[in-house]
Amino acid sequence: MLSGGDGDRRRADGTLLLSHNPHSVNCIAKLPLMSDAPPSGIALLAGPQLLGFFFDWALQGVLSVQIYFYYLLFPEDPLPTKILVYGTFVYEWVQTALITQTAFDIDVYQFGDRVSLTTYHNTWFSVTIMCAVISAVVQGYFAWRIYKFSCSGILAGVIIFLAFGQMCAGITGGILLKVMHSGAAAPSSSIITPVFTTWLTTAATVDVLIAVCMTYLLLRSKSGIRRSDAVVNRMVRLCIETGTLTASVAILNAVFFALPSQTLLYQCP
Repeated sequence: MLSGGDGDRRRADGTLLLSHNPHSVNCIAKLPLMSDAPPSGIALLAGPQLLGFFFDWALQGVLSVQIYFYYLLFPEDPLPTKILVYGTFVYEWVQTALITQTAFDIDVYQFGDRVSLTTYHNTWFSVTIMCAVISAVVQGYFAWRIYKFSCSGILAGVIIFLAFGQMCAGITGGILLKVMHSGAAAPSSSIITPVFTTWLTTAATVDVLIAVCMTYLLLRSKSGIRRSDAVVNRMVRLCIETGTLTASVAILNAVFFALPSQTLLYQCP
C-alpha cells in the first residue's frame, strides 16, 4: 500500500525492500526511500564495496612494482617461470579493468541508485571465476615448490587437490550467479550459499597450509653457516609475512561471508 502527498509516493512505513548482493542472495536489505541524512544501512553496503575497489587498485600498483623488480633482478629465470609471472601480471590487469568497469557502473553511470549497489554487474566473472582460477594457478606453483623442497608427493598432491577443489567451487558459484542474474531458472540461495562457503573456506585452508609448509621447510633447510642462514631467515620472514597476510584475508573473507548480516563487509578484504 503506497501513501504520500505532493507527488511523494512511498510505502506506508517509508521503506523499500531491495535484494542483497549476489554473494549473499538469501538476504534482503531494508532501506529508507528518502531521508535528509544517509540511510543507516547504506554505509555498510557502499562503504565496504568502495574500500574493496580501493584495495584492488592499490594492490595492483604493488604488483606492478614487484614485477618491475622481478624484471631487473631475475633476467636469467627459466622461460616457464617468466611466462607464469608475466602471464599472471597481464591476467591481473584484465581483472582490475573489469572491476573498474563495475566501479564506474555503480559510482558513476548509476550513481545514487541503491539497486546498483547489490546488482551483480560483471562480478560473477571478474571476481568469482577469475579469482578462483588465478588462485589455483598460484597455489599449484607453490605446491610444485613445496615438492622440490620436501620431495613429498603426498603433501604437494594434497595442496593441488584442494586448489583444484576451490577453483571448481568458485567457477560453479560464478556460473550460478550468472544464471541468477539472467533470471532464467534462478537457483535458490540454499544452493548458492554452500557453494560460496565451500569456495572461500577451501581457499583459506590452502593458503594456511602453504604458509605453514613453506615456513617449516625453509627453517629445516638451515645449514649452520651464518651467511646462508641469514638468507634463509629473510626468506622465512617474507614467507611468514606474505603467507600470514594472504591467509588472514582469506579467513576474514570467509568469516564475513558466513555472518548472517545484511552488509557487504566481505567485499572489503
